[in-house]
Amino acid sequence: MELSRQLDKMNAAELRNLTATPIVQLAGRDAERSAQAAMVAKRDAEIKAKQLKIDRVTHEMATLKRWRYDRLNEKALGKSNWLFAGSLRTGQRAVAIRSLIQSAKHNGHDPGRYLEDVLERRATQPARRLQERLPHRWQSTPCCSLCWVPGTVAMKR
Repeated sequence: MELSRQLDKMNAAELRNLTATPIVQLAGRDAERSAQAAMVAKRDAEIKAKQLKIDRVTHEMATLKRWRYDRLNEKALGKSNWLFAGSLRTGQRAVAIRSLIQSAKHNGHDPGRYLEDVLERRATQPARRLQERLPHRWQSTPCCSLCWVPGTVAMKR
């Protein structure tokens, strides 16, 4: 009550001065909070930009590691994939072909050419001439005189 009586006694100029001080104080506080909010927003933007760079570099590093791992283990992965043939017969056939390829390489032959020639001869040669098709005895046969390689012996067909 006492406060209301004092307010009643004040003129307009005194009332304006009385209310101006808290308004200025509140405006100052609002300005400080706005500045703090702007600083926080700027800091958040910087953090997000840094995190984006970190994510990008991490992704690139993972991609390079995966590529490097695949390149280094290409042969090992190929060999281990032969284990998952689907059935016993398919696995046995895969092992037989892989064995022929490795034997051809071991004996210094081109595996593709060796398999092509052996599979072609399989249809036409009798079984008693199987020894000629084994990798340690096989000699490539030229298809014509132009394809004959010096140092090879042409086999009779």
